[in-house]
Order: sequence, then C-alpha cells, then structure tokens
Amino acid sequence: TLTINPNPVYTGETVTLTCSVGSDSDWSYTWYKDNTKKVVPQSDRHTTTGATFTISRPAVSDQGLYWCQGEIQSRTISSIMSDPVNITVIERPVAVLTLQPNWPQIFSGETVTLRCDTQ
Repeated sequence: TLTINPNPVYTGETVTLTCSVGSDSDWSYTWYKDNTKKVVPQSDRHTTTGATFTISRPAVSDQGLYWCQGEIQSRTISSIMSDPVNITVIERPVAVLTLQPNWPQIFSGETVTLRCDTQ
C-alpha cells in the first residue's frame, strides 16, 4: 500500500510517501516515477528513510505518478509493485493588496478599505 501526505502539495512544502509492505523490518524500498522502470534518484530534495520517501520543496517537475516496491535483500524476495499515487504540485498563490478608493492621497478622517486577494 502506498500513501501520500499531503496531496495536493504547494511548491515549497514537504510531501511524504509511505510504502507499507509487511511487518518485517528487513524490507528495503525502491521508488519509481512516471513509469515502473524509472527509479527516482536520491538528492538533497528527494530522500528515503525506511519505508518513507520525502520530497522537500517540491517543484512542478515533481508532479506525476509514483510507485514503490519492497524487497528483502537477504532473501532476494520482491513485493508486487504498489498501485500508483499521483502527486499534484500547485504553485503557491501570490497575495495582491488593493486600496479602495484608489486615490493618490488619503487625508485624515477619510475611510479606506484594504483588500488582500490571492491569485
């Protein structure tokens, strides 16, 4: 079983995939992206600890389908490939501050409204 948290994920957050194969602690895991022959390389942003694969500061290029497979090295036994999960990476919205009314000068006693929207 392969689980993902959170999903979707915003750029700059951290996303974690967890592969559950069995209770045996001798399992090691291989992670695949976009197809079952493309192994995800380890990097400063892509790390594996036990059954957990973490993507730090995900970029839109990290979006896609992921699979995991467990194996017990000492017994040359591999699990069946997991069902895929789809990571969706969303660009963080930009905050836009507007002033109403949009006059060049505001005088003491006048009423103004500040509005913050995300785009």
